[in-house]
Amino acid sequence: MRISGYGGGSGGAGAGNRGRDQRRESFRRIFRVGDRVRGVFTRREAPGLGWVRIEGHELLAEIEDTVDPGQPLFFLIRELSPEIVLQALATAGAAGLGLSDLVHGYLLARATFENRMLAHGPQLQAMARDQRKAAYLACLAAGPELLASWLRLSGLVYAANIELDRRKVGRFSYLPWLLAAGTGVELLWTQGPALFDATLGFAYSGMGRCECRFLCRGERTSFRLALEFPEAKPDLLPKLEGLLPAGTVCLGLGRLTPAPATLLAPFLAQAVEGLAPILSTRA
Repeated sequence: MRISGYGGGSGGAGAGNRGRDQRRESFRRIFRVGDRVRGVFTRREAPGLGWVRIEGHELLAEIEDTVDPGQPLFFLIRELSPEIVLQALATAGAAGLGLSDLVHGYLLARATFENRMLAHGPQLQAMARDQRKAAYLACLAAGPELLASWLRLSGLVYAANIELDRRKVGRFSYLPWLLAAGTGVELLWTQGPALFDATLGFAYSGMGRCECRFLCRGERTSFRLALEFPEAKPDLLPKLEGLLPAGTVCLGLGRLTPAPATLLAPFLAQAVEGLAPILSTRA
């Protein structure tokens, strides 16, 4: 698929060209090379030509006649200048991408989002935990780039959960407000008739990557803590106490080896799969 332009077509002058230039610059301000984006085919303009909306940006594109309105389409951003160049990702599975591709995309989107949240870090860390989620959401509502990053990240988490559910291997959440100074805060869990099994994963300054593995059976909750640098244990346990039910029992502390960047690391393939030929855009 070749994205051929913004606005009402590839020609025109004056106000039409200015509007097209403004939308192109807006797209460049929000997205970065390496971002994976989700688009939706909205309507057909003519045979082989239709409109695609990528997170609020509408593009006129060459669309195969087999694509239906409402169908999701996925792209990797390869270049932003002098032209916007997208690489189509082949569809696979219920969410449109294989799980390995979704995890790769999630890691890129998580890094982008957390880098953009750095400026808000001191303010959020000073807040009580029960106020932090609302403060995060307020930051997103006030910043278009942050909101775009969050929507991109949330879409990938949602799509990954469709694949996890299909494989019956649990549910996954990204919870950045849970630990004040933590990064990559995630929860992966499974729920059975009498057993709740969950792992909380995050990174913390001085401690590296950490995983807190919970086992809840009836009224009893226990956990094991694995740290990339377990010598930092005294600094971490007080920060976890506010997250744990009363009476939670610590069964031990160990070293996290290896220390994966995400709880979804077991689903990563060695190479990104499903990449279709490069497509170029003329925005």
